[in-house]
Amino acid sequence: MKLAQLSFLLPFLVVIVACQPVTDPERSAVSDTAPAPRLTISGLYDGQLLEQDRVTIQYSLAPEVEGNIAVLYIDNGDPQPLPGLAGEYEVTRMEPGVHTLKIKEMTADFIATGYFDQINFIVQ
Repeated sequence: MKLAQLSFLLPFLVVIVACQPVTDPERSAVSDTAPAPRLTISGLYDGQLLEQDRVTIQYSLAPEVEGNIAVLYIDNGDPQPLPGLAGEYEVTRMEPGVHTLKIKEMTADFIATGYFDQINFIVQ
């Protein structure tokens, strides 16, 4: 009786095992790591309190196929194209209060690619 029950379940077990995804150790190790950021801002960190009205930031952009311009926005103000895909930029004349600094990757036609980095900070 037990043998008949086991022989009945055996084909189902074979199907279940056959449907399990095959894990490739090299592929799973790569997929478990987060992709490198495409655009980074440094020299200022999120939530930082500044005692002066100026700060120098560093930025770097690994461009998308279509993207080739880094554009700075401060508090959703006017776009300020940055002078390259990486470098330093001095932000000056910041009023006291909370501010948002965002750098977006854009195409030559100023169409956003969707990649950006953003930092919120406070000027005292």
